[in-house]
Amino acid sequence: MDIELNRLTLLYSEMFAVVQNYKNLKNIDFTQVNYVIEKLLNGAESCKKMIDNRKKISNNDFYTMLNEFAHITNWNESDRYNVIELAYNFKIVGEVILPTEMQRIVQKNEGHGRDFSWWNEKINVDLRVVYNKDFKVNYNHVYSIEEIQNLIDEKKIIIICEEERTTPWDGKDYKEKYHSFNYAYDDYSFEYEFFNEGGKFYPYTLKYIRKKINNLKLKKLFLEDLNHVNLELKEILKNNKYSDDWYYVIKAYSNELEKQGYSKRLKKLNDVKKVINHFN
Repeated sequence: MDIELNRLTLLYSEMFAVVQNYKNLKNIDFTQVNYVIEKLLNGAESCKKMIDNRKKISNNDFYTMLNEFAHITNWNESDRYNVIELAYNFKIVGEVILPTEMQRIVQKNEGHGRDFSWWNEKINVDLRVVYNKDFKVNYNHVYSIEEIQNLIDEKKIIIICEEERTTPWDGKDYKEKYHSFNYAYDDYSFEYEFFNEGGKFYPYTLKYIRKKINNLKLKKLFLEDLNHVNLELKEILKNNKYSDDWYYVIKAYSNELEKQGYSKRLKKLNDVKKVINHFN
């Protein structure tokens, strides 16, 4: 799991639009420019609040505030398994594919209007599971439904998902009636289960993310984010030499920064930056 900043790069284009509008209509409207600056400042301020109030804010608020200035990237299987450990209070020591005696019949019904309902495909079902220290892997054993259920009840394994196998195990054609266990997720549902508010692992995902992003990481994100905010503003304010229109609009926006309180908010953030840099 990694964290990337939401680097808005709309400020220059929005200011360019204001200049063009002034050039054509002699009208200045900073609405969209202010909208972008609000998002930039709100993100940096949220990061500061997370640093200052880490122990007080809830996991949900922590994640909501994080999304104001950054987003989760490279969420992988290792992260998913770490969250599952939190959810089940289960220490994973390994992963294995368990061959089973289950067989699922998939009925085919296709072929340009012709009836192929008689064509049934037999799918043998294996299970991808994670296990703890109490489970001893037997790679030469085919597991029955009863054995699998006992392993679950004894809290020795957690079933992640099904694995289809079109060929019989060791040449045998097992025909135990298919049974659907309680799976953690599959290739289509894992994003929902971990990152949707209704997903079974969502609260544990938030807890895991909060644990991974400590104050040291937050301070680093704050400094990087604030540097980006400063550069975005510098980029538009330095362009007053491009033309008389630019000069006039940027001069007007310098007053807007004071009027809207943006300069004051940015100064406070930069003062925090100086303190962080001083102690690091």
